[in-house]
Amino acid sequence: MLTDTSGTVKATYSYDAYGNLTSSTGSVANPFLFAGQYKDTQSGLYYMQARYYDSTTAQFLSRDPAVIVTRSVFEYVNSNPLNVIDPGGLDGCGWNPICYAGNAAEWVAQNPVQAAGYVLGVAAAATGIGAIVEGSVALGVIAISSGVAAGALDGPACLSSGGVSCVGAGLGVTGALFAAPEVALGIAGVSETSTAFAVARGCSAFGWSLGVAGTILDAFHSFATQ
Repeated sequence: MLTDTSGTVKATYSYDAYGNLTSSTGSVANPFLFAGQYKDTQSGLYYMQARYYDSTTAQFLSRDPAVIVTRSVFEYVNSNPLNVIDPGGLDGCGWNPICYAGNAAEWVAQNPVQAAGYVLGVAAAATGIGAIVEGSVALGVIAISSGVAAGALDGPACLSSGGVSCVGAGLGVTGALFAAPEVALGIAGVSETSTAFAVARGCSAFGWSLGVAGTILDAFHSFATQ
């Protein structure tokens, strides 16, 4: 319903669930229609802030910028128009953090291995510099963790499709192997001032770098192909 400043009704609009105009009254030129969003008269598309929406197909024309948490690439409101609207073009979440948290929790439940891999990768990146400065077996453990994370993330995709995922898996596994000697020497009680331990520490630092690189590479690849 469209009214003037005095409250007089100038036009009314009825839509189906996906925003297609089914009936209208009045002759006021008004481009702001379904869900209060702007409709381009030439293309017939709705501008939903983040991207354009085609009500005739119930699909957006471009990928959801927040697809990693919404888990819906082109669908309008995840095919649930009776309960949700999407004026921001972000699959109904808009700027609602609770909505994103719910979608993220659902993704974690469906992808526990990848979720664990990301956590390990972030932990390695966050603590690796400090470990390198301090030096200890902890660095080796971090390097192995990041390597395992990259391998867990990339391994299945590498086996099924190859490509970038194999690079990430290779970096992760190599990083874990480079890190293993420092951990072994530490467990064996070898002095941290010995030459052997110094060499192992250097390998571990290199392994940490490879593992984190593999995890980051896979994360970007995973996000881009959702």
